[in-house]
Amino acid sequence: MSISNFGNFAFVAGNADALGLSSVTFTATKTAAAPGIGFGMAAATASAEGGNGIAPLAIATTAGAAEGGNITSSHTGTFSIDFEYGPKPVSVAISLTFVSTHGFEPLGVNSLIHDAYSSLGSSILIS
Repeated sequence: MSISNFGNFAFVAGNADALGLSSVTFTATKTAAAPGIGFGMAAATASAEGGNGIAPLAIATTAGAAEGGNITSSHTGTFSIDFEYGPKPVSVAISLTFVSTHGFEPLGVNSLIHDAYSSLGSSILIS
C-alpha cells in the first residue's frame, strides 16, 4: 500500500495470492504528489504450479483512488490465465492499477496567487 498527499491525494494497494506445489507472488506500489498533481501505480502478479492431483490457484488484485484535483483518472486491468492440462498445470494472474489527479481545488494555491495579483493590480494608480 502506498499513499501520497500534497493538496492532492493518491492511494494504491496490491495483493497477490498463489496456492500450489510451487508458487511465486510479487506486488509493488508507488505514489507521488506535488502541488497540483497526485498519481499512483500498483502492480500485482501471482503464479502457481500444480501437479500430483493438486490444482494451482493464482489471484492478483489492485485498487486505487485519487482526488483533490479538477481532473481525475483511474484505470485497472486484470489478466488471468490457467493451463489446466498436462503433467504440471499452471495458473497466472496479473493486475495493474493507475490513478492520477491534477489541478487545484477552488481554495488552493492557484486562487491565492490570483487574489494576490488582483489586489496588486488594484493598488497601482496610473495618472
